[in-house]
Amino acid sequence: MNEFEAMDQAMRAQSTPAVQYWINWMGIVQIASIIFVWKHKLARLVIPAMLGVFIAAYITWITTHNIWLFGIGHFVFWIPLAIIIYRRELSPAVNTGGYLPRLRSPYFIWLSLYFVTIVISLVFDVRDVALVLLGLK
Repeated sequence: MNEFEAMDQAMRAQSTPAVQYWINWMGIVQIASIIFVWKHKLARLVIPAMLGVFIAAYITWITTHNIWLFGIGHFVFWIPLAIIIYRRELSPAVNTGGYLPRLRSPYFIWLSLYFVTIVISLVFDVRDVALVLLGLK
């Protein structure tokens, strides 16, 4: 068995079905960015961030064999991306006309879902990394 297969098996063995559904959701939301890359610059940042997270997770696995530290890659790529998305598209300063008119845009709906998804994931990542640092995982 190669390292990638071992990592996949560890993720499946140590994750609940709910976590597996969440991982699938994150993949769907990230891949959906392809729909918007031709017209929206921020959508072009999602696929490279996704690849960066994957590479960081693989490096983390090779060096630690601990799936609970995969959040480190999320911190590196998603915190800056979340800040950029918020400042450029979601902040009240940008949405002076309100959010409701923008909800007619499939791009704005997707971007909002993506933003909420990575922020929720980052909260779980902080918890997971803290548990490892405390010796509980």
